Amino acid sequence: METIYSFKGWVKAIIDNENAEVLCQLEENGVGNIGKKTLVEMAKAQFEHWKEFCQLLDTESRIAVHVCVYDNDILPNGLLCRKEHECVYRDFVKIEPHRKNINL
Repeated sequence: METIYSFKGWVKAIIDNENAEVLCQLEENGVGNIGKKTLVEMAKAQFEHWKEFCQLLDTESRIAVHVCVYDNDILPNGLLCRKEHECVYRDFVKIEPHRKNINL
């Protein structure tokens, strides 16, 4: 049986050290080497898109962008379970708040 891979990611506005507002949630699954390659390409593209988009925002809160592609085990009961420490691709960035100064 081929390996099943999962892509999960999120974009969050950080309120404080314990709380954040989820702005976007990303989740897809793929099977085999083609699925893995596709999910890694999707994760990279989504990460770059959201990183660039959030850097353009006029905001007062920090924003974090995280993506991860990992492989799964299939349990005897048929459920998927993330393999521990088996990350194929991962990226994370924290964007500091900034206000745009417009001088006319």
